[in-house]
Amino acid sequence: MPATVLAPSLDQTVSDLHGHPVIEEMARDLLGATPDMMATLVHETGEPTFRLICLANDRFAERTDGKHGRKLGTVAHAVLARIAELRVEAHTRLLAALPDTVTETYAAELEARQAVREMWRHGFPRCPLTRYAEAAGRAADAIALELANNPGTRTVLALRANLAHPEAGRTPRPSAKAGRAALRALDRVGRHRRRSHESAAALILEATADVVADTFLHAYETHGVEPSEIERLHDLRITGRFPSDVTDDIRQLVFLTGDLIALAEAYDWASESVIWAAQNTFTNERDAAETQ
Repeated sequence: MPATVLAPSLDQTVSDLHGHPVIEEMARDLLGATPDMMATLVHETGEPTFRLICLANDRFAERTDGKHGRKLGTVAHAVLARIAELRVEAHTRLLAALPDTVTETYAAELEARQAVREMWRHGFPRCPLTRYAEAAGRAADAIALELANNPGTRTVLALRANLAHPEAGRTPRPSAKAGRAALRALDRVGRHRRRSHESAAALILEATADVVADTFLHAYETHGVEPSEIERLHDLRITGRFPSDVTDDIRQLVFLTGDLIALAEAYDWASESVIWAAQNTFTNERDAAETQ
């Protein structure tokens, strides 16, 4: 969200409302709003529309026995400021969940790129840094391969790509485009993948089911949530009844699952096809882990 410069007096009144439970409630309600909905509430400059100002004032007054912000737009500005904070907090938690090996692979890749720049600067290919660049590249490739075989890491990477898409968190209708963004981040829908499948539909079913299975496993191992609960929350999402007390971590997993299912449905697969295949993979992987 673009930074907004406020007049000192308005800025102070907005700060005074920081942490107010009603502001928190309204911010969390709007956190999952669709881009189309937010477009009616926030100008491109980041300023609240008159509609949001009125809605926020009315809700605040209703919850506080008739009180209003001291200046017009105070409540709306406070709500938008809290939404921005919540988005930053969500991304911070997501980054904190990344394993150390993710940081290592980024470092190795940066070293490889720097080495290439140095080689061109000193005259490629007769440069003593050639071996260094090759070694750094091999290290990055090896770590990337290790990460690709880790269900938890795959889920985190898929979540990051899904959350970054403009249609992420759309309700009640999931976004197939956001689901495809998650698959692209995992390199599951490239041309080289397509060659090994009979059709694009077959590729999409396999890819979506695999990532949903990873999501199930991540939810179970990290949060103790069964796949059936993810399915139940997905059903509530698409019927417009998603509960407000679900934590952000679980909400993101449910929305990722729904977006992947929406992508499969765009290729004429029934949602049950994805769920059943993912459930089967989840059960096999969980049983294998528990027997070790």
